[in-house]
Amino acid sequence: VVQRAVADADGRFVLEGIVPGAVSLVAEHARLFAATHMTLAEGDRFTWNPVLREMPPLRLRVEREDGSPFAGSVVVLESTRQGDAWERFLTSGADGRVRFDAVPDGELVAGVFPSPLDVDRNTPPCHVQTGLHGGPDESVLTVPRERLGRGSLSGLLLDHEGRPFPQAVLYLRTRGSRFFYPTPVAPGTGAFQSDRLATQGYELVASCTGLGTVPLDEIEIFAGE
Repeated sequence: VVQRAVADADGRFVLEGIVPGAVSLVAEHARLFAATHMTLAEGDRFTWNPVLREMPPLRLRVEREDGSPFAGSVVVLESTRQGDAWERFLTSGADGRVRFDAVPDGELVAGVFPSPLDVDRNTPPCHVQTGLHGGPDESVLTVPRERLGRGSLSGLLLDHEGRPFPQAVLYLRTRGSRFFYPTPVAPGTGAFQSDRLATQGYELVASCTGLGTVPLDEIEIFAGE
């Protein structure tokens, strides 16, 4: 959902009826930008007084290992600064290119998802690239061929007596990534299932009532298995 407002002669603006949840705000005029990220609950009202300045874009080209554009892939760009919840999603065009305007200072990390369905299902990305910065040059994200296969993970998450936890979540993290992706665990059975996983290695961590966060294992997903 994209909502827009135009500032008046005094620079004032109002945005009403924003959908609750995570919200990214960008103010722009000519080549000047300001950006922030916040989480809104029902009925919240906030004041934001953006100060516009030059903020460089980040230009990316997503390609396969053979150099062909990875059109229709989703790129999720996140800040690595501690406590910074800035995040953007863009879908690559026919040429595999995306352009993120007004990116924050500091190092950025990009995750590549083969399709929007992978983002909707909280599936970990098939490729992660760190060390990105805004600027005039285009960066290339090359997705290895072996990451484009698919597999799945399913099982039971139980305590030492074989009983399911009343509340538990299984988290998967791609090797080399900073971010975990949640997989729901059924409270009555402890069953979990994550489909459409890219063929690569993952770190598994569980969050369980009474135990906290528990590292479980590292696994390798293979195509069709």
